[in-house]
Amino acid sequence: MKWIGQHIWSFISRFRSDVYLEKLSGYTGSTDVLVIDSDKKVRVNNTIGGDHLSFDGSTANGICTYKDANEISVESFITAADSELKVNGTLVMGSTDTLNSSGYLLVANQPNITSLAGFFTGSANQLVTDDGDGTITSHANFTFDGGTATMSASISGETPRFDITNTHADANSGALRFIKNTSDDSPAVNDTLGSIYFIGDDSGNAQHTFAKVLAQPKTVTGGAEGGALTFYVASNDGDLENGLQIIDGNADGELDINIGSGAASVTTIAGTLTMGSTAAMDNAGLLSVANQSNITGVGTLAGLTIGGDLTVNGDTVTFESANADDPIFTIKNTSNNTNDAAQMIFVKDRGTAPAVGTNIGEMRFIGEDSNQNAQEYGGMLCEIDVATDGQESGQFGIWVATHDGELQYGLQITGGDAEDKVNVAIGQGAASTTTVAGDLTVTSKATIPTRKFTATSATHFEHQGDVLYFGGGSTTQGDLCYLKENGEWGQADADGAATGDDADRDAMGMLAIALGTDPDVDGMFIKGIITMDYDLGDVGNPVYISTTAGDMSNAVPGSGDFVRVVGYCLSDADGQMYFNPDNTWVEVA
Repeated sequence: MKWIGQHIWSFISRFRSDVYLEKLSGYTGSTDVLVIDSDKKVRVNNTIGGDHLSFDGSTANGICTYKDANEISVESFITAADSELKVNGTLVMGSTDTLNSSGYLLVANQPNITSLAGFFTGSANQLVTDDGDGTITSHANFTFDGGTATMSASISGETPRFDITNTHADANSGALRFIKNTSDDSPAVNDTLGSIYFIGDDSGNAQHTFAKVLAQPKTVTGGAEGGALTFYVASNDGDLENGLQIIDGNADGELDINIGSGAASVTTIAGTLTMGSTAAMDNAGLLSVANQSNITGVGTLAGLTIGGDLTVNGDTVTFESANADDPIFTIKNTSNNTNDAAQMIFVKDRGTAPAVGTNIGEMRFIGEDSNQNAQEYGGMLCEIDVATDGQESGQFGIWVATHDGELQYGLQITGGDAEDKVNVAIGQGAASTTTVAGDLTVTSKATIPTRKFTATSATHFEHQGDVLYFGGGSTTQGDLCYLKENGEWGQADADGAATGDDADRDAMGMLAIALGTDPDVDGMFIKGIITMDYDLGDVGNPVYISTTAGDMSNAVPGSGDFVRVVGYCLSDADGQMYFNPDNTWVEVA
């Protein structure tokens, strides 16, 4: 219970700006300070403050820190004024440098920051870049939504562009890596390791994939890992087709490559194709390696030029063509030496002593019969006739099919039984016919059992028989002539008009029919069948020297003339006759 004076004092004290303590024990002077003891009582402390407390530093607004028992430090690097706290230096939290004097956080990883609202400008998912002046820019054309990063540009040129640049002075460069790390540790063959797509507009302004690069594992077995890199392009209908694939082989250090898609695909190599370290084919499609020992067959060749020797160890070489008069097999020699020639050589090397009749080489000519059965129509063969060392003799024959398809020799040339002797057999069978279109010269003997003559045709001066190429003078074709004493030919005459050394020779001398104008060139017909250009009467009638110079007639000459038979008529109208002048004559008195 307070007395009234205390209440008045308390009331008045509310309106005073100064508070006075009337009596405190221990008070010694104006430098003493009040302290609160542990028993919550206020008392005087004269051991701190006043003359007992000093300050180290004089920075205005500097924060005071404990220095020692009776001294306070006034810090110069941290001040407080006007609601601002300034730190001139680095802010250390605990023992970690946290914030520098420029206001930048020194700890990069700030896991407790969940929002930077107001710090960035731009839309959601935009990526930011450092402007180099302490500011950053948020880019609308570069975004990342957590799964897809997108760069876009609507300006001309090669934009947007992504550059990876390495400026270090060594052999290494920047890298773009695609990493597939399966969460369940169960990789599989043909997983997608990385893809690059090339997408553009088609003519309908629809987005379409025109090309793609795909990487995949082909073998995932530890220690035997193998991959595949495939390049795709849109193939005419828009579908992506594999145009190039590099794929793991089946051995260490081996890679397989697949090029093109479809049998009609074309693969072009602009330069030289090198196999291993060897140039194999040039850009003209020509093989660069001459010796191709492993070629066992080729397809249809439009042309083939071989610069060196060609050895074929196979059994058959076939040249085939559907063109007219093809194929053609040509052996050509371009040497300027007279005796150098192209050669076709057939060699038979048995490896042991040969026998008589051993075939050396042959050629056969095969076609079809009317039923399209294969038929050999001709051929030639060279074989051994005598194989004795020092007496070698050969036989060469040419055969043809003989009416029933059976092959028979028509010509056989055989080495004789003496040096430099060659026998020739022509034809086959007694009914065979051998025709010599031009001249036949026999330098030794000719054995002709039968000389066959047939009636000549109606063609004037066609002849079969003996022709003498001898004599001079000028003759008229078809004239009956006699051989003069001077070696010239003159017109025969049954009148015996010749005089001098040739008296009567024109009727009883050697007679012949002129086949032209020059006796030793065109020939004089002395015996055989001939067609004259005038009528000689009835068939079988004898023909005489005519009294008209150079003519023959079926009329017997008269008085004072020479009668000499020169042949016999073989046609009633065409002038054919057998010409064989009689060696006898009669002079009519």
